[in-house]
Amino acid sequence: MSVPIDRINTVDTLANTLESNLKFFPEKIHFNIRGKLIVIDRVELPILPTTVLALLFPNGFHLLLKHEGGDVSSCFKCHKIDPSICKWILDTYLPLFKKSNNAYPSKIAFNPISNTTLVLFLTECCNIYLFSENKKPVDQKIRSDLLEQTFKNNDVFESADKKKIRKGLSDGPLVDALQHCGFRYNDKWAKRVKEPKLMSLMSYIITTVESSSLSEEFLSKILKLWGQPGNKCWWINEVIKVNGSLINVWRRKQWLLEVTIMGNRENSQD
Repeated sequence: MSVPIDRINTVDTLANTLESNLKFFPEKIHFNIRGKLIVIDRVELPILPTTVLALLFPNGFHLLLKHEGGDVSSCFKCHKIDPSICKWILDTYLPLFKKSNNAYPSKIAFNPISNTTLVLFLTECCNIYLFSENKKPVDQKIRSDLLEQTFKNNDVFESADKKKIRKGLSDGPLVDALQHCGFRYNDKWAKRVKEPKLMSLMSYIITTVESSSLSEEFLSKILKLWGQPGNKCWWINEVIKVNGSLINVWRRKQWLLEVTIMGNRENSQD
């Protein structure tokens, strides 16, 4: 059983006022992410997805104005994101924008639809809940095995209606957006990490699409996700039998799709 919820967010995000304060931040910002030291240049902050900024700065940027995080002794402690994911984003997502002189929102041409490249950043959070028929706690090995089984199923559209996707039929607004931007029904997640203590998985994939390949009508819709991620949430239920006992398994999946404009190609050649 799958119960979908589709929503497009309209609430302002952390990035809205970021650039205006950037020059007052430390040049190098230090993070202690689950015991791993990661350093991010302040000029890279406006390029990062707002969903990532929200994890790195859950309380906003005001401490940066006090030069917190400027060295190792005052580094920000962050537990909401895995360090391997953060490094992957820095190594994979940022280089896409560094190729363009117009990577920053303030440098994008007035008409962002013309000759631009869109970057789509899709995140999935999958939380797993187990309920045994005898109402006793589920054995840790069973929990670990089920988490590993879910981890190995690396399909982006694992719980979507693939028959609809193959035929180009609708399976919800965000799935439609992904299809229009080149995602295929057999795509795999580019990066995944298990969170055993939380009994959850985090999955990520990044892709790009040229604006010239999309209709203006569709562009006007997908640009609503620029800095304001779209959200799709649904539950999947199944009953499994382990060692003669029935276990009710509920998986809560949440997608966040964020679109960023890389910049106007014509202007980036100046």
